[in-house]
Amino acid sequence: MTVIRMQVSEVIVWVGGIAGAITACLVLYEKTGKKITDSIAGNTRMCEKLEKKHDQEIKAIEQRVEQNEQKLLNDYHAFQDQHLTNKLILKSISVMVKHMQDDNHTGELRSCAKEIDEFLIDQITK
Repeated sequence: MTVIRMQVSEVIVWVGGIAGAITACLVLYEKTGKKITDSIAGNTRMCEKLEKKHDQEIKAIEQRVEQNEQKLLNDYHAFQDQHLTNKLILKSISVMVKHMQDDNHTGELRSCAKEIDEFLIDQITK
């Protein structure tokens, strides 16, 4: 009977040891698990702040790009208008010089004057 009691007492010691180890693991998990959970929550909040800041920066950059595109488009149209103006001025000067040389080319003068008038009307109606 002593042998059985020894075995039973050994089993009780082993079960107590295992229960103590499980309890120690659970306590350790509670302490470290809470720290890990808090750390994850803190990292999540930090990531959300960074994402919000990043989104705001992207919106600001997109607005600047749109503004610059509009300015470039306006400049492009202004250059086209200037190109037409310069072309007309050079054509007018050419016709005037030809007319001054031989008092001729009156048809070209009329045609050029008409073209200048049409150009000015187009510029006014824009």
